[in-house]
Amino acid sequence: MSIVKDPLIIVSDDFKLGSRSERFLIKVSETSNEVAAVSVSAILIYSLRGSVTLSALRLAERHSLPIVLLEYSSERVIPLVRSRKKGPIEELMGRFESWKREEIKRAILNSYKEGMQSLSRLYDLNGLKEDPERVVMTNLGEGAVKAIRQLRLLLWGELCARMLALGLDPHIGLWMIEELGFVKELSLVFQPLVVYAPVIGKGFRCEEVSSEERRKLALEYDKIMREEYYNPKLSRKVRIRDQLVHECISLIQALRGSPLGYSPFRW
Repeated sequence: MSIVKDPLIIVSDDFKLGSRSERFLIKVSETSNEVAAVSVSAILIYSLRGSVTLSALRLAERHSLPIVLLEYSSERVIPLVRSRKKGPIEELMGRFESWKREEIKRAILNSYKEGMQSLSRLYDLNGLKEDPERVVMTNLGEGAVKAIRQLRLLLWGELCARMLALGLDPHIGLWMIEELGFVKELSLVFQPLVVYAPVIGKGFRCEEVSSEERRKLALEYDKIMREEYYNPKLSRKVRIRDQLVHECISLIQALRGSPLGYSPFRW
C-alpha cells in the first residue's frame, strides 16, 4: 500500500480555488468539489485561466503544501506557495562544491541512457538515446513531440513540489545551471518510463494544448504515476509516484555524505 499522497491537479479553465474550513474548494462553472488539505501532497495548477483566493493560499501554507503553476505554453514551472518545512537546503547546498558531483551526475545520466536505450531496442528507433525529440518528430510526428513536452512538464511540476516539501531547492542543480536545474536533472531518471514510453509505446498524442487535451494528458500522467514496479532495494513493489519521493530522499542521504553514495533506481 502506498504511503505517499497524490497531488491535486487542476486542469479546467476559469477555475476558482478557495477553501472551506480545512478543505480546498474547487469551483468550475456551476460545479464544485471539495478536497481535504490533509489528503493531498501538493497542488499543481495546469491551467492559465483561473484564480486562487487568499484563504486557499493560507490553507496551503498551514499544511506546508506547495502550490505549483505549470505554464503549458512556455513549458515553465513556477512555485506559487513553497512548503514551510525547514529542510536541509542550506546544509546540503553548501556541500555541493565538495561532494562528488560527477559521480551523482554520471549515475543519473547512465540511468537515463539505459532507459532510452531499452526503448530504442524495444521499438526499433535508432538514435533515441542521443536525440530523442528529433527521432520522435521524424518517426512519429509533431503530436507525439507535443505530448512528450507536456508529460515532461507535469513530471517537472510534481518533482518540483516534492523537492520543496522535502526542503530541497529545485533550482540549484548539480550540473544544469538554469531554472529548475535540480528538477530537470533528477527527472531524467523517470523520463524514459513516464514521458517517452506512453508516447512511443502506447501511441499517446497531443495535437493542441487545449483544455480537453490537457485533461487527457493529466489523466494519462496520473495513471502512469500510479503504476507499480518492483524495487529490489525495498524488496517490494512501489508506485512510480512513491519512487519519485524515494529518489529525492536517496539524494538527500548522498549529499549528507552517506557511504553508499547515490544509485538511481533502474526500471
